Amino acid sequence: PDAAGWAAALRQVEDADVIVDAVLGTGLRSEPTGLARDAIAAISGRYEAGVPVVAVDLPSGVPSDGGAVDWPAVLATVTVTFAAPKRGHVLPPACHHVGELVVADIGISPESLAASGPSLFLVEDRDVAGAFPLRHRGAHKGDFGHVLIVAGSLGKTGAAVLAAGGALRAGAGLVTVATPEPCLPVVAAARAEAMTEPLPATPRGGLDEAALPRLLELAGERDAVVLGPGLGQEPGTRALVRAFVRACPVPLVIDADGLNALAAMAGEEA
Repeated sequence: PDAAGWAAALRQVEDADVIVDAVLGTGLRSEPTGLARDAIAAISGRYEAGVPVVAVDLPSGVPSDGGAVDWPAVLATVTVTFAAPKRGHVLPPACHHVGELVVADIGISPESLAASGPSLFLVEDRDVAGAFPLRHRGAHKGDFGHVLIVAGSLGKTGAAVLAAGGALRAGAGLVTVATPEPCLPVVAAARAEAMTEPLPATPRGGLDEAALPRLLELAGERDAVVLGPGLGQEPGTRALVRAFVRACPVPLVIDADGLNALAAMAGEEA
């Protein structure tokens, strides 16, 4: 209640083996001041000294409705929140303060949460699991789709390798990486599970416009295409991307330099 009370409590904070932080809750809108600020500083000091901190609902000083933390806030080992995560739990840089997040049931029904009209949804393990049906014991790689990844340029072969790994981890049965010919040895050596296809390259090691017919042929034989990681932004490569997007015959995911090429096109058309 006052400075004298805090002085007495501080001695216990400094001797504690575990600290439960319940100084501030979800209504914070401005920088903590006074005794609340002093408590946050003391708890943070003990956390840095290795004392576990369990935060109630939110670490004190962390706003519940956004990721920005423009003032000192508690760093928690574990945060126990109620009913559902708040934005401050999952958006950076506030999420750095949360530690392990535990969502506790306090009797608020899912229907009540849905009725509140949340504008964000956190994708969790159970959500992802629903997109992956169980595979029967006699299944083989041909049962789970063939992805074409159009990616890479000299100096950016890692983007193609990472995209191939992502497709394989997501469950694709077959993955082919189409990449400029000078990049193929690096991509093929880095991801043994993926097939590769060399494509015509520019003098600087990017995809040449001459690759378009072969790319469309490859796409027509696959189930989906990923276009863009590490392609670079040479004018010819950007032109190739635009032409391929217009003509791709299967579902297409556009990322990275694929998006840059389309953004440049939008700017030119404007």
